[in-house]
Amino acid sequence: LILYKLVKANTEEIEEIKVDISNIRTSITVLKEELEEEIESNRTGINNLSEKIVEINEAIEGINESIKNIDVDKNI
Repeated sequence: LILYKLVKANTEEIEEIKVDISNIRTSITVLKEELEEEIESNRTGINNLSEKIVEINEAIEGINESIKNIDVDKNI
């Protein structure tokens, strides 16, 4: 009878542990998916920022060229 109770208690604990492990796996899967979405969103944001930086640099280069070509004597 004691052995039966021990086996039954252990079986119930094992089932609870299995449920806990399943819940942990589900949580890990959800977190992994959320992290992958965040990474992709950040990658897109970084790419957009990089493109804007290139555009800004090109605009600055254009302004610098325009400044070089200003005829200062004409405006004095």
